Amino acid sequence: FYDADLNELKSVSSSSAASSLKRVSGVVVVAIDGKATISLAKALKENNIKYLAAKNFTEANVEGIELISF
Repeated sequence: FYDADLNELKSVSSSSAASSLKRVSGVVVVAIDGKATISLAKALKENNIKYLAAKNFTEANVEGIELISF
């Protein structure tokens, strides 16, 4: 999880990322080392996070979430 200045706020496993979002404030970007899923993208939208970076995406298109590939 990263803030607006791309400072790391917290590092969690990709499997627990969606459930961990509510416990960390100031998150602007979520970066996943692996596949980003639709459930994670929906969790970002629910938490007003607009950017999701990942190596791969599995149908993670959710309106309002910008997908960034790295």
